[in-house]
Amino acid sequence: MTTTTPLQVISLRRSRWKAGGLVLLLLAAGCAGEGDDDDTISNCSPDDIFSATACDEEYCGPAVVRLGQGVNGYLPLDEGASVPVMYGAQGGYHIDLAVEMDNFCPIVFIRPSLWLDPGDGGELVSIFEQNRHVQAVRVEPFESPLQQFWGLRAFIPCEHWPNDPDHPVECGDGRGSSGFIEDYELEVRVEVEDHNGRTASASKRIQSYCCDQQGG
Repeated sequence: MTTTTPLQVISLRRSRWKAGGLVLLLLAAGCAGEGDDDDTISNCSPDDIFSATACDEEYCGPAVVRLGQGVNGYLPLDEGASVPVMYGAQGGYHIDLAVEMDNFCPIVFIRPSLWLDPGDGGELVSIFEQNRHVQAVRVEPFESPLQQFWGLRAFIPCEHWPNDPDHPVECGDGRGSSGFIEDYELEVRVEVEDHNGRTASASKRIQSYCCDQQGG
């Protein structure tokens, strides 16, 4: 899958995006605000223009998703990155994820999933899937459709809980009974869909390590 870097997205945004007469704001499901008539997509090929009726916006080019990490903001996630397993306040373990999106309406379905590579050449094993309906955060409202959402938690089932010497807790299926999570390569996947039915997906291979503590 061909990807566009955030810098490339920012450099193109003023010439390729046009908000309609009504734009969804960050904290409201209703619409408000006028688009800037100087920022049009008149230079975009007609084949690349998409009219998003769900939020009265127009985009140039396909929808794009990038995987990241972060609790209070979006940080890019590199292929093969080492990512901490977090010990939560309620006694479980998770990995914090974030998503960056382009050319979507602000209200989207985000579907993260976590897959474990058994290391024997077999198929990946799904250990977490979720479907979230959220309002993303526009990086520069009224200027660009580039948006982000963070604080996604990929929860780890107790049979893959890490070998954490600081929290010797037990769970129903036995901590790490099917293998400690940090001993396996993982694949993180995400699919995003808005109310226009527009979708995009991304995936990254990561290696987890134990453990950081996190409240919440």
